[in-house]
Amino acid sequence: MRTPRIDKLLRGAAHRKGLISFAGGLPAPETFPRNELARAAEAATCSMGATPLQYDWPEGRPQLRELIAARMLQRGARIDPEDVHITNGAQDAMALALDVLGPTDVYVDHATYPGALDVILSKRLVAMSSKTAPVWYVMPAMHNPWGWAMTAERRGQVLGAPTIIEDDAYADLCFAGAPRRPLLADAAHKTFNLGTFSKTVSPGLRVGWLIAPPRWRSALREAKARRDLQTGGLAQAMLEQLLAHPGFDGRLERLRSHYAERCERLLELLPRLPGIRFSWPEGGFSVWVETESVESDDRLLARALARGVAFDPGTMFRAEPQRHGRLSFRLSFSAVPIDQMQEGIARLAAALDEARAAKRPVAA
Repeated sequence: MRTPRIDKLLRGAAHRKGLISFAGGLPAPETFPRNELARAAEAATCSMGATPLQYDWPEGRPQLRELIAARMLQRGARIDPEDVHITNGAQDAMALALDVLGPTDVYVDHATYPGALDVILSKRLVAMSSKTAPVWYVMPAMHNPWGWAMTAERRGQVLGAPTIIEDDAYADLCFAGAPRRPLLADAAHKTFNLGTFSKTVSPGLRVGWLIAPPRWRSALREAKARRDLQTGGLAQAMLEQLLAHPGFDGRLERLRSHYAERCERLLELLPRLPGIRFSWPEGGFSVWVETESVESDDRLLARALARGVAFDPGTMFRAEPQRHGRLSFRLSFSAVPIDQMQEGIARLAAALDEARAAKRPVAA
């Protein structure tokens, strides 16, 4: 989980000139469809009547919900658009699901999405690694931070959980092949599927979704109305324009190639870091790295920032950080230009060397 010191370090360095940042898990700015968004905004404000600019129902605009349901059907999940709830991104969807589920312990992987941990803790719930928890939070299509798709064996285990929160945020960003079949397709009666357009279109739109079992439909609409009345109608209408365009799937193919190329370059450079092990992602935005060091990760982050490079410390991703003695971190390749990666890894290697040297005993 994010500590105040880590937050202060990352915030203080965010706009530092010359910083090479592998932190944040940000989409590449050059991938934002600026021209398409401009045309969509014009259509939403000038050609679609007044509804995008008016108050609407808490569950969201019907056409957008139908488009999301149609995309889920392509992945094998047949759902009623009435059970799609439009949210302010995936994290809002997570909070909405926990609002209706009520007080509960939540199972999470031993490394998981920090935003989900923030939501769980903000509601004074317990995030744990015990598989006896009544609610399981998982990322089967593409895990953050590991970048792996769930195995068939693991999938079978998860489908046995009492209630599932399925985070689909990176489902469209697997490097090879079609997006994986969601758990929702095989356990719709107990699965809360959440997703977002932040990774594939733009996080500035703040539009995501929550697909829930039908018995929760009324409770979710009431909870959403209490929270914020509705998600912004203009952004929803703009996404309707983009999703209805036949070129949207082609855009996703280009995004996969773009991020796969950046991932490949980072993987080529990572062996230059001393004393590390790292995963080979199948998709997503980042690589998970584990080291031999026992230095605190906020101390290593401070060393790295002093050399002009940033990363996401591993404790941000841990519900139970005390159970993990070795230092780990996430390196996001998504928003780092390829021509800056070599220098960024060189700076990080120097910080790791410095940390190792500081731990060596001084000769008598």
